[in-house]
Amino acid sequence: MRTTKFFFLLLSVASLFLHSCDEDSFSQVVTIEVPEHEPLPVVLLQVDANQERPLSALISNSKGILDPESTYEVPTDAEVKLLKDGTPFADLEFFDDVLRYEHFADEPFSDEGGVKWELQANIPGFDPVTIEQVMPPRPLVKSATYEVEGTIDTEGYRVDELIVDVEDVEPGVTNYYGISLWQIFVQTDNNGDTVQVSRNRVFLDTNDPLLSYGNRYDLIFTDEGFSNNEYQVRTYTYYSLDEGADLEVHLYQLTKDTWLYVRSLEQYYNAIDNPFAEPVTVHSNVEGGFGVFTLTNRTVFPIDM
Repeated sequence: MRTTKFFFLLLSVASLFLHSCDEDSFSQVVTIEVPEHEPLPVVLLQVDANQERPLSALISNSKGILDPESTYEVPTDAEVKLLKDGTPFADLEFFDDVLRYEHFADEPFSDEGGVKWELQANIPGFDPVTIEQVMPPRPLVKSATYEVEGTIDTEGYRVDELIVDVEDVEPGVTNYYGISLWQIFVQTDNNGDTVQVSRNRVFLDTNDPLLSYGNRYDLIFTDEGFSNNEYQVRTYTYYSLDEGADLEVHLYQLTKDTWLYVRSLEQYYNAIDNPFAEPVTVHSNVEGGFGVFTLTNRTVFPIDM
């Protein structure tokens, strides 16, 4: 009798186990309702003082994460204007070969600080977009030195060091900076006349916790760490300099929107394919849409080698 009870108990446990081991027992299906995406205008224009390249704006619309690629459009009949202190400065025209709205100027873009620039975009099917930025003042480099194997990296290896002394030209307010290093190659003819000048970017890294990666500006920082309105920026590079080349430090003064955009964009790229990173929202100053209009001033400082 005891054997029979044990047999039925074992049969019940086995039946329960087999029943619980089907495919559905280890999975759960949850239906998520994805709200319909409402397209919004997208505007992107980044301008650097003294730039000789054309003003180039991307004008488009947003699309949902599940929308087909065909919902992404670049309108050819938008009206894109740039105003300087309220006065019309440039009309940007659409170019099919680059799918952007551009303006070719006869001279480099102005580096006059304190000037208010306004971008206006009338995109068919959307409300007009207006974005304002004020050109920051030119930053001040007091000195810059480059020393081969002048410091060590985070792992103790010898690397070349770049030291730049920066002075805050607007004390009392928060200022935003970027820095990059460029190697200059000058090609001359048989008479010694310059026929071509080319630049290669030298990528920078740092041990300074007050500096962070800034996408197109290599490293970015604010003046919160300045002492007596001055700061010594210490960076390094693994780059091997070519013999006979010159060096230039480019120090940028950014608007707050520029700083927030490049900082969030760097964080966005770093979060891609990282299962432990939180999603990053890229900064936008387009009200009722996406994108940015940014201004950056710049000082170029040559380094004696």
